[in-house]
Amino acid sequence: MSEQTVQRSDRILLVDDNATNLQVLYKTLDVLGYTLLVAKDGETALQIAEKARPAIVLLDIRMPGMDGFEVCQRLKANSVTAESAVIFLSAADDTESKVRGLELGGVDYITKPFNTDEVVARVRTHLKILRLEQELARRNVELQDENKQILDSVTDAIISLDSEGLIRVMNPMAETMSGWTETEVIGEHIRTLNLFPHRTGTAMPMEQSLLYPAYHGGEFTHSDQETLTRKDGSQVTIALTASPRQGKGAVLVIRDISAWIENQRALQKVRDELESQRQNLAHIERLSSGGEMAAGIAHEVNQPMTAIGNYARVAMRLLENKPESSERDRLTEVLGKMNTQTTRAGAVIERFRNYLRKPDS
Repeated sequence: MSEQTVQRSDRILLVDDNATNLQVLYKTLDVLGYTLLVAKDGETALQIAEKARPAIVLLDIRMPGMDGFEVCQRLKANSVTAESAVIFLSAADDTESKVRGLELGGVDYITKPFNTDEVVARVRTHLKILRLEQELARRNVELQDENKQILDSVTDAIISLDSEGLIRVMNPMAETMSGWTETEVIGEHIRTLNLFPHRTGTAMPMEQSLLYPAYHGGEFTHSDQETLTRKDGSQVTIALTASPRQGKGAVLVIRDISAWIENQRALQKVRDELESQRQNLAHIERLSSGGEMAAGIAHEVNQPMTAIGNYARVAMRLLENKPESSERDRLTEVLGKMNTQTTRAGAVIERFRNYLRKPDS
Protein backbone atom coordinates (compact mmCIF):
# COMPACT_ATOMS: atom_id res chain seq x y z
CA MET A 1 0.00 0.00 0.00
CA SER A 2 1.14 3.54 -0.67
CA GLU A 3 3.06 5.42 2.02
CA GLN A 4 0.78 8.39 1.41
CA THR A 5 -3.01 8.58 1.33
CA VAL A 6 -4.47 7.83 -2.09
CA GLN A 7 -7.20 10.23 -3.13
CA ARG A 8 -10.08 9.49 -5.46
CA SER A 9 -8.84 12.27 -7.72
CA ASP A 10 -5.51 10.45 -8.27
CA ARG A 11 -6.34 9.24 -11.78
CA ILE A 12 -3.42 8.04 -13.88
CA LEU A 13 -3.64 7.57 -17.63
CA LEU A 14 -1.30 4.95 -19.11
CA VAL A 15 -0.59 5.44 -22.82
CA ASP A 16 1.51 2.89 -24.72
CA ASP A 17 1.02 0.91 -27.93
CA ASN A 18 2.86 -2.03 -26.36
CA ALA A 19 0.44 -4.28 -24.46
CA THR A 20 3.20 -5.78 -22.35
CA ASN A 21 4.35 -2.36 -21.12
CA LEU A 22 0.76 -1.43 -20.31
CA GLN A 23 0.26 -4.65 -18.37
CA VAL A 24 3.43 -4.10 -16.30
CA LEU A 25 2.51 -0.48 -15.54
CA TYR A 26 -1.05 -1.42 -14.66
CA LYS A 27 -0.03 -4.17 -12.23
CA THR A 28 2.61 -1.95 -10.66
CA LEU A 29 0.25 0.94 -9.91
CA ASP A 30 -3.02 -0.91 -9.39
CA VAL A 31 -1.93 -2.42 -6.08
CA LEU A 32 -1.30 1.10 -4.77
CA GLY A 33 -4.96 2.04 -5.05
CA TYR A 34 -4.75 4.55 -7.90
CA THR A 35 -7.53 4.90 -10.47
CA LEU A 36 -5.94 3.70 -13.72
CA LEU A 37 -7.01 4.50 -17.28
CA VAL A 38 -5.51 2.86 -20.39
CA ALA A 39 -5.02 4.02 -23.99
CA LYS A 40 -3.11 2.34 -26.82
CA ASP A 41 -2.81 5.34 -29.15
CA GLY A 42 -2.68 9.12 -29.08
CA GLU A 43 -6.23 9.87 -30.26
CA THR A 44 -7.77 7.59 -27.63
CA ALA A 45 -5.49 9.12 -24.98
CA LEU A 46 -6.71 12.65 -25.81
CA GLN A 47 -10.36 11.60 -25.64
CA ILE A 48 -9.95 9.83 -22.31
CA ALA A 49 -7.89 12.70 -20.85
CA GLU A 50 -10.53 15.31 -21.73
CA LYS A 51 -13.28 13.29 -20.02
CA ALA A 52 -11.36 11.95 -17.01
CA ARG A 53 -8.87 14.79 -16.42
CA PRO A 54 -6.13 12.54 -15.04
CA ALA A 55 -3.61 13.89 -12.56
CA ILE A 56 -0.72 12.14 -14.34
CA VAL A 57 -0.25 10.81 -17.87
CA LEU A 58 2.45 8.16 -18.36
CA LEU A 59 3.02 8.70 -22.07
CA ASP A 60 5.03 6.63 -24.52
CA ILE A 61 6.80 8.69 -27.16
CA ARG A 62 7.09 6.29 -30.08
CA MET A 63 3.57 5.31 -31.14
CA PRO A 64 2.04 4.77 -34.59
CA GLY A 65 0.13 7.73 -35.95
CA MET A 66 0.32 10.45 -33.31
CA ASP A 67 3.55 10.26 -31.29
CA GLY A 68 3.88 11.19 -27.65
CA PHE A 69 5.30 14.66 -28.33
CA GLU A 70 2.20 15.67 -30.30
CA VAL A 71 -0.09 14.17 -27.67
CA CYS A 72 1.67 16.21 -24.97
CA GLN A 73 1.48 19.37 -27.04
CA ARG A 74 -2.27 18.95 -27.57
CA LEU A 75 -2.86 18.12 -23.90
CA LYS A 76 -1.15 21.33 -22.84
CA ALA A 77 -3.02 23.36 -25.46
CA ASN A 78 -6.38 22.22 -24.07
CA SER A 79 -7.44 24.15 -20.94
CA VAL A 80 -9.27 21.04 -19.68
CA THR A 81 -6.16 18.84 -19.68
CA ALA A 82 -3.40 21.46 -19.35
CA GLU A 83 -2.92 20.77 -15.63
CA SER A 84 -2.21 17.03 -16.12
CA ALA A 85 1.40 16.15 -15.38
CA VAL A 86 2.99 14.32 -18.34
CA ILE A 87 5.76 11.80 -17.67
CA PHE A 88 7.34 10.53 -20.86
CA LEU A 89 8.24 6.85 -21.36
CA SER A 90 10.74 6.06 -24.08
CA ALA A 91 13.50 3.68 -25.05
CA ALA A 92 15.36 6.69 -26.49
CA ASP A 93 17.88 7.94 -23.98
CA ASP A 94 19.26 10.85 -25.99
CA THR A 95 19.39 14.33 -24.54
CA GLU A 96 17.56 15.86 -27.51
CA SER A 97 14.41 13.80 -26.89
CA LYS A 98 14.43 14.62 -23.20
CA VAL A 99 14.86 18.34 -23.81
CA ARG A 100 12.12 18.38 -26.43
CA GLY A 101 9.73 16.57 -24.09
CA LEU A 102 10.37 19.02 -21.26
CA GLU A 103 9.99 22.00 -23.59
CA LEU A 104 6.58 20.72 -24.68
CA GLY A 105 5.40 20.69 -21.06
CA GLY A 106 6.47 17.31 -19.72
CA VAL A 107 7.53 17.15 -16.10
CA ASP A 108 9.68 14.02 -16.14
CA TYR A 109 11.27 11.37 -18.37
CA ILE A 110 11.58 7.63 -17.69
CA THR A 111 13.78 5.48 -19.89
CA LYS A 112 12.64 2.03 -21.02
CA PRO A 113 13.04 -0.65 -19.91
CA PHE A 114 11.79 1.02 -16.74
CA ASN A 115 12.27 -0.05 -13.18
CA THR A 116 8.92 -0.43 -11.37
CA ASP A 117 10.26 1.09 -8.16
CA GLU A 118 11.43 4.12 -10.13
CA VAL A 119 8.02 4.47 -11.77
CA VAL A 120 6.27 4.33 -8.39
CA ALA A 121 8.68 6.85 -6.85
CA ARG A 122 8.27 9.32 -9.69
CA VAL A 123 4.48 8.97 -9.74
CA ARG A 124 4.29 9.57 -5.99
CA THR A 125 6.59 12.57 -6.23
CA HIS A 126 4.59 14.27 -8.97
CA LEU A 127 1.26 13.51 -7.30
CA LYS A 128 2.61 15.17 -4.17
CA ILE A 129 3.75 18.16 -6.23
CA LEU A 130 0.31 18.39 -7.84
CA ARG A 131 -1.40 18.33 -4.46
CA LEU A 132 0.90 21.04 -3.14
CA GLU A 133 0.25 23.16 -6.23
CA GLN A 134 -3.50 22.67 -5.86
CA GLU A 135 -3.34 23.57 -2.17
CA LEU A 136 -1.25 26.61 -2.98
CA ALA A 137 -3.72 27.68 -5.65
CA ARG A 138 -6.60 27.18 -3.21
CA ARG A 139 -4.83 29.21 -0.55
CA ASN A 140 -4.09 31.94 -3.07
CA VAL A 141 -7.77 32.14 -3.95
CA GLU A 142 -8.70 32.26 -0.27
CA LEU A 143 -6.07 34.91 0.36
CA GLN A 144 -7.34 36.98 -2.55
CA ASP A 145 -10.88 36.66 -1.19
CA GLU A 146 -9.72 37.66 2.28
CA ASN A 147 -7.78 40.61 0.90
CA LYS A 148 -10.81 41.70 -1.11
CA GLN A 149 -13.05 41.44 1.94
CA ILE A 150 -10.58 43.52 3.93
CA LEU A 151 -10.32 46.14 1.20
CA ASP A 152 -14.09 46.25 0.84
CA SER A 153 -14.65 46.68 4.58
CA VAL A 154 -12.10 49.40 5.40
CA THR A 155 -13.41 52.95 5.71
CA ASP A 156 -10.37 54.50 4.01
CA ALA A 157 -9.94 54.74 0.25
CA ILE A 158 -7.12 52.49 -1.00
CA ILE A 159 -5.48 52.72 -4.43
CA SER A 160 -2.63 50.45 -5.49
CA LEU A 161 -0.10 51.74 -8.05
CA ASP A 162 2.67 49.98 -9.91
CA SER A 163 6.19 51.39 -10.22
CA GLU A 164 5.13 53.57 -13.15
CA GLY A 165 2.14 55.08 -11.37
CA LEU A 166 -0.48 52.96 -13.16
CA ILE A 167 -3.55 52.03 -11.13
CA ARG A 168 -3.85 48.31 -10.31
CA VAL A 169 -6.44 48.12 -7.55
CA MET A 170 -9.11 50.47 -6.19
CA ASN A 171 -11.39 49.52 -3.31
CA PRO A 172 -15.09 50.49 -3.09
CA MET A 173 -14.39 53.40 -0.73
CA ALA A 174 -11.93 54.82 -3.27
CA GLU A 175 -14.65 54.57 -5.91
CA THR A 176 -17.09 56.39 -3.64
CA MET A 177 -14.63 59.08 -2.66
CA SER A 178 -13.24 59.76 -6.15
CA GLY A 179 -16.36 59.20 -8.23
CA TRP A 180 -14.42 56.85 -10.54
CA THR A 181 -15.17 53.13 -10.86
CA GLU A 182 -12.37 50.57 -10.77
CA THR A 183 -13.14 49.38 -14.32
CA GLU A 184 -12.74 52.96 -15.57
CA VAL A 185 -9.28 53.51 -14.13
CA ILE A 186 -7.49 50.15 -14.09
CA GLY A 187 -4.32 50.55 -16.14
CA GLU A 188 -4.60 54.35 -16.20
CA HIS A 189 -1.94 56.62 -14.74
CA ILE A 190 -2.86 58.25 -11.44
CA ARG A 191 -2.32 61.66 -13.04
CA THR A 192 -5.10 61.11 -15.57
CA LEU A 193 -7.68 61.10 -12.76
CA ASN A 194 -6.56 64.60 -11.75
CA LEU A 195 -7.33 63.76 -8.12
CA PHE A 196 -4.61 66.07 -6.83
CA PRO A 197 -4.13 68.67 -9.60
CA HIS A 198 -1.14 70.34 -7.96
CA ARG A 199 0.39 67.30 -6.27
CA THR A 200 0.43 64.44 -8.82
CA GLY A 201 2.39 65.98 -11.66
CA THR A 202 -0.33 67.58 -13.80
CA ALA A 203 0.63 71.11 -12.81
CA MET A 204 4.33 70.45 -12.13
CA PRO A 205 7.11 68.10 -13.26
CA MET A 206 6.13 64.55 -12.36
CA GLU A 207 9.38 64.02 -10.41
CA GLN A 208 8.38 66.83 -8.02
CA SER A 209 4.92 65.47 -7.33
CA LEU A 210 3.80 64.10 -3.96
CA LEU A 211 3.26 60.50 -5.10
CA TYR A 212 6.22 60.00 -7.45
CA PRO A 213 8.81 59.30 -4.69
CA ALA A 214 6.53 56.58 -3.30
CA TYR A 215 5.55 54.57 -6.38
CA HIS A 216 8.78 55.13 -8.32
CA GLY A 217 11.43 55.72 -5.66
CA GLY A 218 10.24 53.51 -2.81
CA GLU A 219 9.93 56.40 -0.33
CA PHE A 220 7.21 56.93 2.27
CA THR A 221 5.27 60.17 1.76
CA HIS A 222 2.48 61.71 3.81
CA SER A 223 0.33 64.83 3.90
CA ASP A 224 -1.93 65.74 6.82
CA GLN A 225 -4.23 67.80 4.64
CA GLU A 226 -4.84 67.74 0.90
CA THR A 227 -7.72 68.61 -1.39
CA LEU A 228 -9.05 65.72 -3.49
CA THR A 229 -10.91 66.62 -6.67
CA ARG A 230 -13.66 64.16 -7.59
CA LYS A 231 -14.67 63.10 -11.06
CA ASP A 232 -17.54 65.63 -11.04
CA GLY A 233 -15.21 68.45 -10.00
CA SER A 234 -16.36 68.67 -6.38
CA GLN A 235 -13.69 68.63 -3.71
CA VAL A 236 -13.15 67.00 -0.33
CA THR A 237 -10.47 67.53 2.31
CA ILE A 238 -8.36 64.42 2.91
CA ALA A 239 -5.25 63.08 4.63
CA LEU A 240 -2.98 61.14 2.25
CA THR A 241 -0.38 58.45 2.91
CA ALA A 242 1.67 56.79 0.15
CA SER A 243 3.58 53.68 1.25
CA PRO A 244 6.03 51.87 -1.08
CA ARG A 245 5.08 48.27 -1.90
CA GLN A 246 8.32 46.23 -1.83
CA GLY A 247 9.85 48.37 -4.54
CA LYS A 248 7.03 47.58 -6.95
CA GLY A 249 4.86 50.66 -6.71
CA ALA A 250 2.92 52.10 -3.80
CA VAL A 251 -0.32 51.86 -1.87
CA LEU A 252 -2.26 55.09 -1.36
CA VAL A 253 -4.41 55.37 1.76
CA ILE A 254 -6.82 58.30 1.55
CA ARG A 255 -8.91 59.37 4.54
CA ASP A 256 -11.79 61.82 4.31
CA ILE A 257 -11.14 64.39 7.05
CA SER A 258 -13.76 66.94 5.99
CA ALA A 259 -15.98 65.98 8.96
CA TRP A 260 -12.97 66.23 11.28
CA ILE A 261 -12.10 69.66 9.87
CA GLU A 262 -15.70 70.77 10.40
CA ASN A 263 -15.60 69.46 13.97
CA GLN A 264 -12.36 71.34 14.60
CA ARG A 265 -13.96 74.55 13.34
CA ALA A 266 -16.99 73.99 15.55
CA LEU A 267 -14.70 73.26 18.49
CA GLN A 268 -12.74 76.45 17.86
CA LYS A 269 -16.01 78.40 17.71
CA VAL A 270 -17.01 76.97 21.09
CA ARG A 271 -13.59 77.86 22.49
CA ASP A 272 -13.98 81.45 21.23
CA GLU A 273 -17.43 81.67 22.78
CA LEU A 274 -16.12 80.31 26.08
CA GLU A 275 -13.31 82.86 26.07
CA SER A 276 -15.83 85.62 25.39
CA GLN A 277 -18.02 84.40 28.25
CA ARG A 278 -15.00 84.21 30.52
CA GLN A 279 -14.18 87.85 29.78
CA ASN A 280 -17.83 88.80 30.32
CA LEU A 281 -17.84 87.03 33.69
CA ALA A 282 -14.62 88.77 34.67
CA HIS A 283 -16.18 92.12 33.70
CA ILE A 284 -19.31 91.36 35.72
CA GLU A 285 -17.12 90.39 38.67
CA ARG A 286 -15.32 93.71 38.44
CA LEU A 287 -18.65 95.53 38.29
CA SER A 288 -19.96 93.70 41.36
CA SER A 289 -16.81 94.47 43.28
CA GLY A 290 -17.14 98.11 42.19
CA GLY A 291 -19.97 98.65 44.69
CA GLU A 292 -17.75 97.52 47.51
CA MET A 293 -15.04 99.86 46.29
CA ALA A 294 -17.42 102.81 46.03
CA ALA A 295 -17.05 103.80 49.72
CA GLY A 296 -13.27 103.77 49.51
CA ILE A 297 -13.28 105.70 46.24
CA ALA A 298 -15.72 108.27 47.72
CA HIS A 299 -13.28 108.76 50.59
CA GLU A 300 -10.36 109.11 48.17
CA VAL A 301 -12.22 111.65 46.04
CA ASN A 302 -13.72 113.51 49.04
CA GLN A 303 -10.34 114.57 50.36
CA PRO A 304 -9.21 116.53 47.27
CA MET A 305 -12.70 117.90 46.77
CA THR A 306 -12.83 119.25 50.38
CA ALA A 307 -9.43 120.83 49.87
CA ILE A 308 -10.62 122.43 46.64
CA GLY A 309 -13.64 123.90 48.45
CA ASN A 310 -11.48 125.35 51.23
CA TYR A 311 -9.03 126.83 48.77
CA ALA A 312 -11.88 128.33 46.77
CA ARG A 313 -13.30 130.12 49.85
CA VAL A 314 -9.86 131.52 50.69
CA ALA A 315 -9.47 132.75 47.13
CA MET A 316 -12.89 134.47 47.28
CA ARG A 317 -11.99 136.28 50.53
CA LEU A 318 -8.76 137.49 49.00
CA LEU A 319 -10.60 138.85 46.03
CA GLU A 320 -13.18 140.62 48.25
CA ASN A 321 -10.37 142.45 50.08
CA LYS A 322 -8.99 143.84 46.82
CA PRO A 323 -5.60 142.25 47.30
CA GLU A 324 -2.36 144.13 47.09
CA SER A 325 0.44 142.82 45.01
CA SER A 326 1.74 140.79 47.97
CA GLU A 327 -1.63 139.07 48.32
CA ARG A 328 -1.75 138.27 44.59
CA ASP A 329 1.14 135.89 45.04
CA ARG A 330 -0.83 134.23 47.81
CA LEU A 331 -3.88 134.03 45.50
CA THR A 332 -1.81 132.44 42.76
CA GLU A 333 -0.54 129.83 45.20
CA VAL A 334 -4.08 129.00 46.35
CA LEU A 335 -5.36 128.62 42.80
CA GLY A 336 -2.39 126.35 41.96
CA LYS A 337 -3.24 124.08 44.89
CA MET A 338 -6.84 123.94 43.68
CA ASN A 339 -5.66 122.78 40.25
CA THR A 340 -3.46 120.11 41.84
CA GLN A 341 -6.30 118.72 43.93
CA THR A 342 -8.62 118.74 40.90
CA THR A 343 -6.10 116.70 38.91
CA ARG A 344 -5.76 114.27 41.82
CA ALA A 345 -9.52 113.73 42.00
CA GLY A 346 -9.74 113.23 38.23
CA ALA A 347 -6.99 110.59 38.32
CA VAL A 348 -8.85 108.61 40.97
CA ILE A 349 -12.04 108.65 38.89
CA GLU A 350 -10.17 107.59 35.71
CA ARG A 351 -8.52 104.64 37.44
CA PHE A 352 -11.92 103.46 38.64
CA ARG A 353 -13.41 103.81 35.15
CA ASN A 354 -10.55 101.85 33.64
CA TYR A 355 -11.08 99.00 36.11
CA LEU A 356 -14.76 98.73 35.31
CA ARG A 357 -14.38 99.11 31.52
CA LYS A 358 -15.13 95.92 29.43
CA PRO A 359 -12.08 94.71 27.41
CA ASP A 360 -12.23 95.24 23.65
CA SER A 361 -11.37 91.54 23.00
